[in-house]
Amino acid sequence: MKQIIQRLIYVVFGLSIAFHLKAQTRSLTLDAIFQAAASGNKTIQVKLLEKTLTESTTAEVKSMLLPQIFFTSSYTYFLERPVIYLRDENQLPKANPVKYNGSLALDASINASYAITNPVAKAEIASTQIETDKKVQESKLFCEELAFQLSRLFYNTIFLKHQESVLLQSLERNKKALFDAKNLYLEGKALKTDTLNYMIDIQRLENGLSALANQIHINLLQIKRLCAFDLEMPIQLEGDLAIDSDIVTYIKNKEARENLLNERADIKLASLAIQSSQTDLKRYKSMYQPMLMSFAQYQVQSQADNFKLRAYTLPRTSLIGLKLQVPIYAGKRIQHQTSSAKLLSKKRELEKSELTDKAKAELSALTLRLSDEIKQWQTQQKSITAAQEAYQIIYERYQAGLSNRIELSDAELALTKSKLEEKSYLFSIKILETEIKKTLGKLNL
Repeated sequence: MKQIIQRLIYVVFGLSIAFHLKAQTRSLTLDAIFQAAASGNKTIQVKLLEKTLTESTTAEVKSMLLPQIFFTSSYTYFLERPVIYLRDENQLPKANPVKYNGSLALDASINASYAITNPVAKAEIASTQIETDKKVQESKLFCEELAFQLSRLFYNTIFLKHQESVLLQSLERNKKALFDAKNLYLEGKALKTDTLNYMIDIQRLENGLSALANQIHINLLQIKRLCAFDLEMPIQLEGDLAIDSDIVTYIKNKEARENLLNERADIKLASLAIQSSQTDLKRYKSMYQPMLMSFAQYQVQSQADNFKLRAYTLPRTSLIGLKLQVPIYAGKRIQHQTSSAKLLSKKRELEKSELTDKAKAELSALTLRLSDEIKQWQTQQKSITAAQEAYQIIYERYQAGLSNRIELSDAELALTKSKLEEKSYLFSIKILETEIKKTLGKLNL
């Protein structure tokens, strides 16, 4: 009985430790979120499988340039033995026809072939290799979009946390003001409406805090889903809205901006699409070129009238040779395919040029917006200092009975609004920085 009780204690202790570890909150930075998404996101795993499939296709096409060797064998029963005509029909009298030697025939052969020149296969290999490169860039493009989505969720959650902190400070100030208003009311120095107004403001702030908490929870759920975390696992984000000075400095370098635009996955995809059209054009032209093949065969065959293999004699036949195949006419099908490939190549070149111009315009616009937001943020910092000093002065006047409750409420509201706007500018700056990294092709998991 004592041993059973001890075992139960061990089990309960172990389960409590496991529950504690499971319930332990996991702290995550943005880099940690990127790493988790890169290894756990299911769509990324699908992209990797697609890339593996295209690599298998490339290996399959490359096998067209390797020698082909195969073995064939047959065992045949003739219901009526075929006739061999080995005579001169003009000879008189005519010789009687000769039948095959047996009703049972055994045949076996080994055949080998090798394409000495196969321009179509080489073009196919180049085409499948480009498709593999496309899958790589498509995966990278998805990773860029995923990184941007995760960054928005991360910075939005940090921003909401800052908003929550500001509203909590405002809530504490209003609670303190409510306490003071009650005392002044009891002393006959304030109206009852002041107390009621403070209570309403506190209720509004609590409702706002509840809405912020719900939105933060929704953001965390989305992050956990995109990173393939357990949705029940508690997480918290570690980070701030500090301005990235490297981006601000880097985007001023025009040459670096032009070079980094070539690192964008969508621009690389456009370049690969042009290469694909050019490869298709080469493949169609290669259909006009001759193909030279070598072949060899080793064959044994015999016939008999019974199933005893020892009764068979197996005469051998072997041969080697070259085969030349020259295309002459295909109903102008190849000419039409060639013309279509040329037009498609020109179309894709124009699309790449348009995409590059659009990226440059986006980068310039984002750079100007970032510069404006930084200036607005710097101005807003001064507004916070002024609002803080104004609130302190009016609060002291209100305590001394030299100011009314409306002035104090307005000062408190102005201070809260200034702090929220300052965090809003920081959030906008971080989103613009993320968009600039994405535009430059520097954003990835």
